Amino acid sequence: MRQFVHFLSIGLLALTTHLGSAAASGCQTINSIQYCNAADAITYDNIQGSGTYQDVASMDPSTCACNKAPKAYSGVLSPLDEQLSLHFRGPISLKQFGVYYPSGSAQAKRYVKRTSHFMRHHQHHRRGGVNTEKLEPPTKHRKAASNSLQRTAYYDSSSQTAQGLVFMNHMGGQGSGVFDHCWGNSISYMNSQNTGGCAKPEVLADITLPSNTEFIVFSDEKCNGFDDCGYYRPNVPAYRGFDGKNKVFVFEFQMPADGAGGFNGNMPAIWALNAKIPRTNQYGDCSCWGSGCGELDMFEVLQDATDFVTTHYHAAQGGIGGKYGGGGSTDYFKRPFDKCVKAAAIFDDAGSVTIKILPDNIEFSPSLDLSTLTAGDNNASVFHVPS
Repeated sequence: MRQFVHFLSIGLLALTTHLGSAAASGCQTINSIQYCNAADAITYDNIQGSGTYQDVASMDPSTCACNKAPKAYSGVLSPLDEQLSLHFRGPISLKQFGVYYPSGSAQAKRYVKRTSHFMRHHQHHRRGGVNTEKLEPPTKHRKAASNSLQRTAYYDSSSQTAQGLVFMNHMGGQGSGVFDHCWGNSISYMNSQNTGGCAKPEVLADITLPSNTEFIVFSDEKCNGFDDCGYYRPNVPAYRGFDGKNKVFVFEFQMPADGAGGFNGNMPAIWALNAKIPRTNQYGDCSCWGSGCGELDMFEVLQDATDFVTTHYHAAQGGIGGKYGGGGSTDYFKRPFDKCVKAAAIFDDAGSVTIKILPDNIEFSPSLDLSTLTAGDNNASVFHVPS
């Protein structure tokens, strides 16, 4: 296993130290970014510490005032243990997506309670039309095995299954959400083609998302006020993200080239944000992002490096302020141009996140054993996040 340490300071490479047998001579530089070794797994470890970020306290659309207050965080995996939303940018074709928690965890119990209520409700109040949410009977666990994982959210494009999650985009004012002249469009429910907003949740169709278009996945748990989700813009469909120190995201996707140029052209990506960010102002200053509340780029193609899929951790940890902490591995994944790949992001309460490519034959079943996902890291690297 190759190990290396490096960090970025104000966007400049300040230090790169390679441990083990990694050969720096094999690296190439594109737009000031190094790409060294193709990997099957990249681990970010030493994610821990304490500090504060600037949390949005209120947004006034009549004066454009954005008020913030310091929010403390501490412990291993902080702040990535807070609620996360999942973001997808084209060109990408998402075939499957799932979220897993340890069986018997608080998140798994909430899921059991939520889906049990949903099934009872629909058994007594059946209505005509197509039911786009196909739920399997929840399984109650008396005692959780240490490696047992329960699926709490799932999407499958071929069967149009959407369970435990909602799809959104940034088209507030079209059926749901809001628009104002201070912060523009809020988040909104997404129509199935991701061409506009929608008045109620719809399931992402089996499509290839074009360049410079995005959608977001939240859990299907509605926010219950400030104490539950922090501040969010009034009249937006506000849902919880995926919280907790132990969680797993799984994906099946393809990143074809679509020949697009310009802004974000041919630059597909999958990343996680602190869910407070899109609920306030994802592409502006009125969010906690600039003060380091957390972003993890899991699979991202950068400009003029379209063969390489990179990872990066944006946080205050190890930096001189805000988003300039964290850091990014110089190793990369090979871009899946012509075929789908299965992958996972495994969050561990030891303070690490492992992003890895999975065997093609893995099934994203309602329950999984963690060892199934962690086996076979033969071509792996570790990025040690600076303290």
